[in-house]
Amino acid sequence: MKKIALVLAVLALAGCITTRPMTNIYNPSEYTKYHQAGTAEVKGQAFLKTAGGEVRFGAGETVSLIPATAYSEEVIGYIQNYQFIRPSGVDPRWSEHFKKTTADGNGNFEFADVPAGTYYLECPIYWMAGDKETGHTVYKKVEVHDGDKIKVVLTD
Repeated sequence: MKKIALVLAVLALAGCITTRPMTNIYNPSEYTKYHQAGTAEVKGQAFLKTAGGEVRFGAGETVSLIPATAYSEEVIGYIQNYQFIRPSGVDPRWSEHFKKTTADGNGNFEFADVPAGTYYLECPIYWMAGDKETGHTVYKKVEVHDGDKIKVVLTD
C-alpha cells in the first residue's frame, strides 16, 4: 500500500510541471532595431541574498541583454511568473538576438554600444547549500535611450 501511495505521489508531482504552447510567433523583424549600433551603456551588478543574509554574486555567470519584443515578453513572463508552467516550442533562433557578457568576481557586468529600446537583463545565480543547489535566475526590465549610461542592480 505504501508503494502505491509513493508511486501516485511521484506521478502527481510529475504532472504538475506542464507546458503551454506559445501564443506569439517568432518574428525576426521585431529584432532588427536591436542589431543597430547604439550609443547607450548598461552596467550593473548581479547578486542574490541567502536566507541567512549572505550575498551570492553572479560571478563568472553569463549576463544576457534580451530585446523586449512581444515574443520575448511571453517567454520571460512565463519563466518569471509560473513555477510549474513553461512555454513549449520556443524558437531556438530567439537567443541569437541576445547580447551577452560575463560577470566579474563581484557580479559586475557591462554592455556598450546598446541601441535604444526596452530590454530584459538576465543572470543565473546558483550555489550549493550543503548537497543541494539553490538560487535562481534574476531578471530586470530596463528602458534604454540614446546616450544613456544606466546602472542596474540585478537582484530580487
